[in-house]
Parts: sequence; C-alpha cells; structure tokens
Amino acid sequence: MTSERELTPLEATIVAARDGGSELSDVLLAFEQSRVIVPSRTDLPDGNLRSLDPLVFDRDGTPMLAVFSHPDRIGEFVAEAPFALELFGADLVAVTPEGSGLILNPRDEIGLEVVPGLLDILRNRRQRERTES
Repeated sequence: MTSERELTPLEATIVAARDGGSELSDVLLAFEQSRVIVPSRTDLPDGNLRSLDPLVFDRDGTPMLAVFSHPDRIGEFVAEAPFALELFGADLVAVTPEGSGLILNPRDEIGLEVVPGLLDILRNRRQRERTES
C-alpha cells in the first residue's frame, strides 16, 4: 500500500466511484486533468517521449500501459523501470497508441483499467473540443 498521505484528487475520485459516490465519467475527467507518472526502462532526456520505454502489461492480447497517480504507488515496478515521465492524463491519452489501454496503479487497491475503446472515445471527444473552440 502507500504511506500515510492524503489521496490525490484522482485517487479520491476513484475511491468515491468505488463507493458509489461518483461516476466513471468523473474518474475519467479527473484522470485527464491530473498529472500522472509513466515509468520508463530508459532515461528520458528533457522529457522526450520518443525515448520512453514504458511498462506494458498484456491483457488477453491487448497492450496496457502502466501509469501511476503518485510516485509512492510505483512500488516494486521502480526496479524494472527506474525513470519516469510526468504529464497530464489528457496528454497521455493523446499519445497512447491506438489499440492500447492504460492501467492506472497496477496491483494497487486504488486503480483503474481504461480499455482501448474508451481511450478512443476520450481522444475523439478532445479532438472535437479542439475543433469547436
């Protein structure tokens, strides 16, 4: 688990959704608006995404990128991926390859899996918002 600290707004929204106090749409909005951490096996000079070698899990043939809501949730994975990139969830959604999903806080009780189809919906919504403004 984690140290005794306040939950991030994203973590609090996930807990509220699990307890019936918020909806999935609230969690996804909180994810997009939150800074998240993507561990990498390789160094990321100047935050260059092209250097990113992320942790990816296989879920029945679907690649799922590991992402974390707070550094203390990375835990055991730091040994495999000691570098990290921090960015807003919306920016991560935009660059996640089609056909891939996300696992927020893998193996943690405060986590979330976002399947590729849902990421497509988020990307399309964001693209529509950009063209309308």
